[in-house]
Amino acid sequence: MQGVTLISIFILLFVIFQVHHNVYIKPGVKKAFILASMMIAFIVIGEQIAELVTGSTGTIGYVLAHFGNSISKMLSPLVPLGFNYYTEEGMFRSKKKIMIPILIYEGLCILNIKYPIIFGINPVDNSYFRGPLIPVVTIVSAYSFLLFMYGKLREEYELEPYDVAYLTLVYLMMLSGTLVQMIFPTVQILWCCVSIATLMYYMFIQELYYKTDTVTGLKNRNVFNFRIHQLKKEKNVIMISFDLNDLKKINDNQGHAVGDHYLRATAKTIQKCFKGIGRLYRVGGDEFCLISVNVNKYILDKRIEVFKELKNCYSEYGDFKFSLAYGTAERTCGEKIEDCLKRADKKMYENKVKQKKSAYNSAGFAKCS
Repeated sequence: MQGVTLISIFILLFVIFQVHHNVYIKPGVKKAFILASMMIAFIVIGEQIAELVTGSTGTIGYVLAHFGNSISKMLSPLVPLGFNYYTEEGMFRSKKKIMIPILIYEGLCILNIKYPIIFGINPVDNSYFRGPLIPVVTIVSAYSFLLFMYGKLREEYELEPYDVAYLTLVYLMMLSGTLVQMIFPTVQILWCCVSIATLMYYMFIQELYYKTDTVTGLKNRNVFNFRIHQLKKEKNVIMISFDLNDLKKINDNQGHAVGDHYLRATAKTIQKCFKGIGRLYRVGGDEFCLISVNVNKYILDKRIEVFKELKNCYSEYGDFKFSLAYGTAERTCGEKIEDCLKRADKKMYENKVKQKKSAYNSAGFAKCS
């Protein structure tokens, strides 16, 4: 299986190199990928060492076989946890009890050095044999992976259907490697599958950054256009176009840093107001669009009423006036999705003109009759 080992090591070194030179990924995510990749590499090397000395005789071979298998068993559940530690540090601080099963397992691994309760090495030919507690390895590794999944669900990524499908492939890659090695213990393919899954997950995170607007945290215009293409055959679609007021004034008078904060605060307020109703995208400099699919019109109208009553952005996002124009369009039977968007934009611009006239009149500039 030396070929599989070399492929795994090459993949992991490639991930580490790419992550290290990626200037867009957050420092915590960088550390998570590098730590996880290094642990997987140690596991792969450990298993390869154990395999190479199997069938040999002597104390050195026995020690190396024990060392290789011990590294593999001890690090297995720590890979997903190590990743979560840097990306979901708050989860470990607030829920320290989740580490108890892992700590007990690591204690059993240390105890296994003297007593073969998880695995043992036959001193005659340095071959590996399973101990009575070998199922614990699978159980604890599965528990660790579930913690990893929970940590990912806590992250506020707004995933498109394509993203969900891609992540499913990543998890299936790891699951298939696990099942094959459980059924055929001599086929050392698990960590090769995990290495490939690590590369796939890195590619996913990298693409996620490229598809996300850095100022607001929303999906950008490219994702919006792709989503529009996906909705060509969808019937029950409602689109709401938004256009911020006074962004240029804030940029000119208070600077672009404040302007970015205003953009972010407004975007987050819209997002919170329509949470569970639709997906919000940043489609231009000060323009946003909400796409709502298969949502009850009555519920949506209620949210719009709440939205219209807002005078300021939600306080947790910043102290800014909530000022923007909007336009709503529901897709009609046989209408192109692009035409529905055009109607929403048209209504938004009409609303913007109406707001300007209202502000002009309120300021006392209306002509006397």
